Amino acid sequence: MKHVKIDRNFIKSEMENGTFSLHYVPTKLQKAVLLTKALLKSDFESNISKLGMTSIYSPA
Repeated sequence: MKHVKIDRNFIKSEMENGTFSLHYVPTKLQKAVLLTKALLKSDFESNISKLGMTSIYSPA
């Protein structure tokens, strides 16, 4: 667990330095949701296009 504490402290110090910031993103707008959840077909297709991917099953 030591590595987790080191990573947490590094991230905290970088945030305090202004290197990056965290922002809330609603689930519907998250691009990675495609890779973590079962989605309705319409949501799946919407998220695929956000990632710049195309379905191999779509008509040409």
